[in-house]
Amino acid sequence: MAKVAWKNLDQQILDAIAGLEEHGFKEPTIRSVYYVLGSMNVIPLTRSGYKSLDAKIVEMRKRGKIRWGFFAVKRGTSDEAGIPVPLPGGYQATLPFPIEADEWADQWADFWVEQVRKAHETFTIPRWYGQDNLVEVWVEKDGLLGATANWLEDLEVTVRAPQGYGAWEFIYASLGKIRRELKVQKKKHVHILYLGDLDPSGKDIPRFMSEDAIEHLRRGMDLTFRELGLSPEQVREHNLPEQPDSAEVMEKIERDPRMAWYQENYPADMFVELDAFYALATDAARELIRNAVIDLFDDEVFQETRLQEDELRARIETRVREELHDGE
Repeated sequence: MAKVAWKNLDQQILDAIAGLEEHGFKEPTIRSVYYVLGSMNVIPLTRSGYKSLDAKIVEMRKRGKIRWGFFAVKRGTSDEAGIPVPLPGGYQATLPFPIEADEWADQWADFWVEQVRKAHETFTIPRWYGQDNLVEVWVEKDGLLGATANWLEDLEVTVRAPQGYGAWEFIYASLGKIRRELKVQKKKHVHILYLGDLDPSGKDIPRFMSEDAIEHLRRGMDLTFRELGLSPEQVREHNLPEQPDSAEVMEKIERDPRMAWYQENYPADMFVELDAFYALATDAARELIRNAVIDLFDDEVFQETRLQEDELRARIETRVREELHDGE
C-alpha cells in the first residue's frame, strides 16, 4: 500500500474509536483500532503499522485529542494508601489524606444509616438465583476482557482472561472460586465458554485447558468447557483477514512446535487473532457470546424468582424499621 501520512490520520483514528464505542467497547484496545483501520486499508496490518499507530495515539493523547486513561491497559499495578470511604453495594474507595477525623466519622455514619434505611429499595434477587447452571466466559487475552464484560454486564456472568495458556495457579484459583459458588448457590453444572485466536497456540490452549489443567483440577465437578471461537467458518463468514501481513509474526507462527498438528486440523494458511473478530465483526462477536450464555439460562426459573422480590423487599423494610425504631 502507499506510504501512510500518519500526521493526517487524526480524524480517521477518532472515527474508528467512535465506531468501536458505538458497538460496546467502553475501553477499546489500541489493537482493535489497528484492525479497524487496517480493514479500511488506511494503515498496514503489520508489526511496524501497529507500532506506528501506537506512537501516533500517544502523540494524540499528548495533544489532548484523546484523553489519557481511555484505552484498556493491563500493564502496571498500584496499591494506593488513603482513607477508606464506603460506596453503594458494599464497595470501598479511598480519599487522599488529610481529612478531619470527626468529619470522616460523621460521613461514614450518615452514609451507612441512609443505606440501611434504603435497603429494601436496592434489594434484588441475583439473576442466576435458582438456576442449575453456573456460566463463565473466558477470553484468551486481557485486552478483550473489558469489551466482553461490557457485552455481558446485564447477564451477570463472570469473565476471565487466562492470558494465553494461563498459569496453573490461575486455573486452580478460578476453579476454587467456581467450586465455592456451586456449594453456596447449590448449582449443578458448570459451563466455561472460551474464545481465542485461530493459530497453532490459540487452538492448543483450549486443548490444554480442557484436557490437561481443568481435567486435573476439576475434582468431580460437572464441568463443560466449550469453544465459541475463533473458527475458520467465522473467519470466512465475516471476511476477516486470514493472515497477518507482518513477516515477523508469520515467522513466529511458522516456528511454533504445534504447527504440524494445526495444519492437520485447520486450514493450513489461516492465522487470525481474536482481536480482528471483535474489531471487524463486533455485532456478530457480541451476539455469539450473549446467545451462548442465554441458551444456558432458564427463563422460567428467573420469572418465578422475580415474583418473590416484592414480598422480600417488604420484609426487609419492616425488619429495618423495627431495628431502627423509626417513628418513635
